[in-house]
Amino acid sequence: MTPLLEFDVLGTPAPQGSKRGGVTKAGKTFVYEQNTKTQTSWRQDVLNAAVVARKLEGFDTFEGPVFVDVDFRMPRPASVNIRKRPYPCVKPDADKLLRNTCDALTQAGVYRDDAQVVVCRVTKMYATDDPGGSPGARICVGLVPLPEII
Repeated sequence: MTPLLEFDVLGTPAPQGSKRGGVTKAGKTFVYEQNTKTQTSWRQDVLNAAVVARKLEGFDTFEGPVFVDVDFRMPRPASVNIRKRPYPCVKPDADKLLRNTCDALTQAGVYRDDAQVVVCRVTKMYATDDPGGSPGARICVGLVPLPEII
């Protein structure tokens, strides 16, 4: 049986911000990241939930290849009709949501580096369509079984 860490995160999922560059009046170049407030809040929510789940389940840091399975529950704006848009097929992008979440899992010590993620599955749905009904995510992380060598 493959070890599996499974937990829920409450909060509004936020994407990893895009990096932007600029030049100061003095001619120095700089890089900054957009979306830092919501990004930091979501990352902290994931980090806290992952640390608690690891302690409750007695999990050490995963070594080797891992899979990550994330079901994001996005808030449905009041102006969005369920018949016109049944899925949150608008920003934020699923890949940027996943990137921020995986970085938080690394910070929480679930695995050493997000380069260990070799399989991932991501879904986005509205929180109102989920029995739980609140924004957040359901996260599963586990080891990928090694292939049999012929």
